Amino acid sequence: MPASRMSPNMATISNISVYPIKGLRPEEPDAVEVAESGSLRYDRKYALFSEDDEYVNGRRNPEIQRVRSSFDLEEGAVTLWTDADDDRARFVLDDETERVEAWFSDFFDEPVRLEKANTNYTDNAGALSRKMITTTGPSIVSKATLETVASWFPDLIDGPEEMRRRARPNIVVDGVEPFWEDRLYADEDHLVTFEIGDVSMQGLRPLPRCSVPAQNPDSGELLKTFVKEFTRKRKETFPPWGDPTLLGAHDELDAGDYYLAVVTRIPTSEWGKRISVGDSVAIEGEKSLITAL
Repeated sequence: MPASRMSPNMATISNISVYPIKGLRPEEPDAVEVAESGSLRYDRKYALFSEDDEYVNGRRNPEIQRVRSSFDLEEGAVTLWTDADDDRARFVLDDETERVEAWFSDFFDEPVRLEKANTNYTDNAGALSRKMITTTGPSIVSKATLETVASWFPDLIDGPEEMRRRARPNIVVDGVEPFWEDRLYADEDHLVTFEIGDVSMQGLRPLPRCSVPAQNPDSGELLKTFVKEFTRKRKETFPPWGDPTLLGAHDELDAGDYYLAVVTRIPTSEWGKRISVGDSVAIEGEKSLITAL
């Protein structure tokens, strides 16, 4: 990796988020174990599906943003309520699947089922379609990136915390510049190795986005100007140390410049280790994608 793209030695983890049920609100532990799938334990372990086998999530069902949730990660339980009704219902996910399904079916006024994944239901899975490689690793973004994107919409987005809730990353890195995460990927034939604490990881590609970051994370209301304005500003402010052609190298989804956060992979040698808030982050360099895997 060229020296100009190496990371300053001051990056640390400021936030960890896991989303036990895809599409719902996260839990934010101080530390989390790497599961035996290369994902963060608990992350996107369950998902909701419609009668026609499509995800019930923010992309297809913006009203899911009105659902409020709290998870007991150790017990595998969720408490559900809505923005309009504070009457709370608690369910143990593996033992009370039918009751969970009934709650969501009532909320959406259509049949909804809950399924548990063998690995996880992360949006990152299948993101390397050109190489037919899937990854369940966490998504990563810098705190400064969230601050910058929020500043593009000063009258419409209430600061970096709301932007984080819109972007739904697993890991936020502090102490680095805006779009620092663009250092974590190379071309389609290479990956970037880096360490979080004592966990070795691999940065694979920028993450193309859907409509969810344009939605209000409390109401689901769509910010209609978001994608167009984000794309324009992303192109205008691409870091001078970066290589904008690398976005195009991964652009099989025709996302243009509509990328936010980076897709990662955690090798099998690291499964069972822990990632914690406060861990340092250090970039090592590029490796051939095929030989590194």
